[in-house]
Amino acid sequence: MCALCLISAITGGLRGGCFSYATALVNNKMRSDLFKSLIYQEIGFFDERKTGEIMSRLTADCQTMSSTVSTNINVFARNMIMVIGSMIFMITISWRLSFAVFVTAPLMGFITKIYGSYYDKLSESTQTKMADANAIAEQALGTIRTVRSFACEHKEVERFEEKLIATLKVNAQKSWAYLGYASLNEFGNNATLIAILFYGGHLVLTGKMSGDALFSFLLYQTQIAENVYAIGWVFTGIMEAVGASRKVFEYMKREPKIKNNGEFIPPHVYGKIEFNNISFHYPTRPQTIVLDVSYHPSLIT
Repeated sequence: MCALCLISAITGGLRGGCFSYATALVNNKMRSDLFKSLIYQEIGFFDERKTGEIMSRLTADCQTMSSTVSTNINVFARNMIMVIGSMIFMITISWRLSFAVFVTAPLMGFITKIYGSYYDKLSESTQTKMADANAIAEQALGTIRTVRSFACEHKEVERFEEKLIATLKVNAQKSWAYLGYASLNEFGNNATLIAILFYGGHLVLTGKMSGDALFSFLLYQTQIAENVYAIGWVFTGIMEAVGASRKVFEYMKREPKIKNNGEFIPPHVYGKIEFNNISFHYPTRPQTIVLDVSYHPSLIT
């Protein structure tokens, strides 16, 4: 036992340190790839999106995604191994009681799937609301001299608080969703425990199972219930990371509409340039044409 305690302490610290460093690596890689994609986008891309919203994707969303590595995957792997081990021991003790426990798994899986889809949408909405709030804060603080000149401090505070209230409402919906999921999960665990006590007691009274075996089975069942609860918490975190990742990967994969891949041309060039059917408008004002040239020949020497 002393040797196992020593090994457990060393490997536990090693596991935490490795996952912590993995978080830093993932965060660094995602932020680097996202910034590399953003920096090559056309100017119209930045006209359509606020700087604060882009910065929120580059900081908060990337951090939410990378934290999944160190926390959620770590907890998921540990609890999943314990669930599998406990299930094996339960089957060796009594396959009849094990069947009674496993029959509720599809129902809990269905509830988890519905909850995950709903929580995923709420998580994406939360990240969007946070990005809007960050955009207002960045705009106000970046032009603080203009805000102070027009005495608009109170107005900017109201705008920022409106976005915070909108974010809070989405978080309230997430809390209610988690409350319902946790309640159903707790009810399922308690119902399973009652079924084990009822059917296990019947097996003990009929001589098909010993009381010691039933007690051991209940201990493993309690362990599995704790592990399943932890896995449900991990699932919530993963859905939150999925919601945050959509915009990040969308920006990463976005191809610039205007390619900046010109080549160097020697300064002494003789050629004829014609402007034929050229028009231009800003992305944020597509109805306003600021340049419209039907035909205009020009000569450069």
